Formats: sequence, C-alpha cells, structure tokens
Amino acid sequence: MNTATKYLYSNAQVGARARLTALEQIEDKNTIALLGELGSLDGLDCLEIGAGAGSIAEWLSGQVGDAGSVTATDIEPVYLSNATYSVLRHDISTEKLPRENFDVAHIRHVLIHLDDPTSVLGKIAASLKPGGALLVEESDLSSWRVWPGSPAKLQEEFSAGVDTVLRTYEQRGMNITLGRALPQLVHDAGLIIGQRKDFRRVVAAGSPEAGYQRETAIQLSEALGAGQPGFEEISRLAECLLDPGLTYTSRTTVSVLARKPGRPAARN
Repeated sequence: MNTATKYLYSNAQVGARARLTALEQIEDKNTIALLGELGSLDGLDCLEIGAGAGSIAEWLSGQVGDAGSVTATDIEPVYLSNATYSVLRHDISTEKLPRENFDVAHIRHVLIHLDDPTSVLGKIAASLKPGGALLVEESDLSSWRVWPGSPAKLQEEFSAGVDTVLRTYEQRGMNITLGRALPQLVHDAGLIIGQRKDFRRVVAAGSPEAGYQRETAIQLSEALGAGQPGFEEISRLAECLLDPGLTYTSRTTVSVLARKPGRPAARN
C-alpha cells in the first residue's frame, strides 16, 4: 500500500501545522533529553525521519557544528525550510537510504503508520555507520483512557470517540500497541539497546496535549468525511477535548535508544 494513500494526517490539511507544533510541545523535551545522552554531537551526520514541523532537525543542526550535517526527511516536507539543515522529500517505507552514512538517526511516531515497520527499522539500521545511534519513539495507544472522575456523559462520548479512532486505525492495518513491541523490533534490526523509557501523562482540557488530540481528531474526521462511519463519534471527541471537566490518561510514548555494533570512526 502506498504510504501517501494510507496516512490519515496530510500536512496539506487545515490545522496540520498546529497539530505538529502541539506534538513538538508535548514530546520534544523528552526527545532532546534522550538525544543528549549521546554526548556531544559536534561533527556528526544526523538523520531526522518524518521531521514534521522541523523542531528536532533544528535542534540537531545547533548541535553538530560546521563539520556536521543534518538531513530532515518527510513525505510532505512543507514545513521544513530551515537553512541550517538539508531537506529531502522521502517516503521511508518505499525509498532507499544511503548505507552507513549517518552517525545518529531519529524517528518519532512514524512507524505506526507504515505497513512494514520491521523492514523500515532494518533500512535505518543499515544507514547507520558502525557504532551509530538510533532513537526511535512510538505509541502504545492502549493507555489513552478517560478518568472515571469526569462527568458521566463526557466519559461516554470521549470513550466512544477514542474507541472509534482506534478501530479506524486498526481497520487501516495500524498496530495501536506498536510501542510495546518496539524494543524487540529494534533488537531484531541488529541494534544494541542502551535505554528504554515510557512516557505518559495525565491530561486536562486546554493543555497542549488536549490541543494536539483535538487537532488530530479534527484532521481524522475530515479525512473520513461527513456521513462516513465514525465521523460523528470522532467529531464529538474533538468537542470533548474542549470541556473543562475532562481528564484523561494520554497514550504512552515508548522511546528506545540503541546503537549499531562496531567502533565509530575517529573524528577528524
């Protein structure tokens, strides 16, 4: 299946930039902390896959110095315009990467949308130099649940909306608990795991997380279209995310930091 036809959240949709920016507000702090575990990135060649609005590519470009490089890829790189990194329109599921070309690679919330995440991880591993590092981050959506203290009607509508979103994902072949399998997938790609961290949050309406989920629900309902199965439930979910009485537990982001076997080449 062509990734472009399967993916539900086109960057061309109204609200896409707001959704990507909200995701950065939620995730970047933890992503940057994990990348910081690698030590100095000065002089390294870095790959950012599915770069979205570009915040991590921009951060990396500030770390690699004049001797390093950052390549930011996206299937729709409409928000990637920073002059300090290279931009590549690229479908990671179908297109090649150069072998043993990068010291560091990062991919976040992309694999869940792909038909064959195992082969994609293998492709990324092959693109790393010996001793190179990969940070991969993915979702386990099973923890996305309303708190019982929220008003009963709100609980009912929120839960129906979440169930519809997850069912829609599964109908399109997405593994909604992919994050749980991530350590094994990384191991199977031939990489040595150094760290695994799980992040989930308690979320209230009006927060960046709720804003992100609202934009996600709106984009999904638009992708389905009015009158289609699930449209009404997901539209009501978007409205629930504005209700000050709502509290819920977020999805879990599973982050795995790993290295390719081998000794890194000496830096000049």
